[in-house]
Order: sequence, then C-alpha cells, then structure tokens
Amino acid sequence: MVQLKALFAGETAYLPINERYDLSAVEFSGYFPFRQPVRITGGIRERARMVILEGRIAFTFEGICDRCAAAYVREQELPVSHVLVTSLNDEESADADELILCRDEQLDLRALTEADLLLCLPTKNLCTPNCAGLCPRCGQNLNDDICGCSPG
Repeated sequence: MVQLKALFAGETAYLPINERYDLSAVEFSGYFPFRQPVRITGGIRERARMVILEGRIAFTFEGICDRCAAAYVREQELPVSHVLVTSLNDEESADADELILCRDEQLDLRALTEADLLLCLPTKNLCTPNCAGLCPRCGQNLNDDICGCSPG
C-alpha cells in the first residue's frame, strides 16, 4: 500500500514510484503470461488540488498465438495515468472508471498495476501481426513453410 496522506493534504508535491511485482500467479485466457516481475515507474503528484499518478508499466508478456499455437515472448510498456480521489460524490460515481478511489488515503498499487495490465491485453494473441496460422487440412505452420495442400 502506498500512503498518500501527505499528498492529499498538500504537504508533499511528489512521490516517486519504482516498484516490481510478481504477477506470475495471474491467469489470462487459460495461461500465466507474466512469468517475470512487472515493473512500474513514474510518480504521484499533487497539482492544483488534484492527485495524479503518471507512469509506465514495463513487462514481459509470454503468450500462445491464437492462429499458429506457437509460444512467443514480447517485451512491452504501458503508459498509465490516473486521477486519485479519497471519496466520490453522486456525480463523480458516473465517471468512477476514470477515478481511482483511495480509501484511507492509501493506494493498492499492486492491484492497480494488475488491473491496468489485464485491461490492456489484446483479445486476440498473435505472435506477429501478419501470422499466417496453420493449414486447416494438414496442420502445417504456414509461417514456417508452405504445405502441399491444394487451396480451397
């Protein structure tokens, strides 16, 4: 938990972030894509009576291609930005997906990092954008070689 009391009170203007989290137990589409630690860097700042988190999540995604079933590993970075609040009124509740509620002036940065990652992942996992997939007849990986099956 990140303590934000000094930021919300205006006593501190900036809190740096440099954390690593083990998310290897997080499941996505039937497998565990975060086998290496996930790193979030950046900072939380108080500006004009608003508390804003801005940073980057760096991670290694290990997946299985939905077209050719090959395993792949991809280094990725995700920029993140959130407005942090200690309470929500009725009007703000409608925009709650844009605001992060920090109960007791604390932020569960690990949980937020995990949620940000899961929301950014594609619904279709491809080893490359132009993956040719498998031949529906013989099962040949068409990225490796052309098969002898006739088209159609």
